[in-house]
Amino acid sequence: AIYIFLVIMYMLVSIEACKTKLEQSDPGQTSLRSEMENMGQTIMDAVHDYGPQKYFAVPPFGCCFKPCCWEHQITAKQLLWVSRLVKQYVILELFLNTFFMWAGLTFQPERAARIQNVAAYILKISGMMAVYGLFIMYKATHDLLHDWNTTRFRPRENS
Repeated sequence: AIYIFLVIMYMLVSIEACKTKLEQSDPGQTSLRSEMENMGQTIMDAVHDYGPQKYFAVPPFGCCFKPCCWEHQITAKQLLWVSRLVKQYVILELFLNTFFMWAGLTFQPERAARIQNVAAYILKISGMMAVYGLFIMYKATHDLLHDWNTTRFRPRENS
């Protein structure tokens, strides 16, 4: 679910970036097709429109070293690493849970419990890194996605 949320954020960013680029350009000079073909550059231009920021000074880790961070323009490579921070949690959870099941069936109960405790800490750290990646993405796209109300959560009503 956490990775799907990131994918949805990237989709919203691409929609808003294209819309912003088309609104800022002269009519007839830029087409939606050309913006879609250069989506990476369109997204980076839209994110850079809001100026340099302290992108890595966000919770849960970055708020501790906020004074040490400097404002900069986020790069495409850094956004790719943000995506990898989130994706590593999905992959690690799959493999560690598979290993948990195997260890629980193979090892003695005491040893399996120790392995499960160690792996639980690894998953927690991995989850925190994934949340850190989401916060970096939120910081980079907050102004761009303001109209989408990405921070509002409305519980679904059952009818």
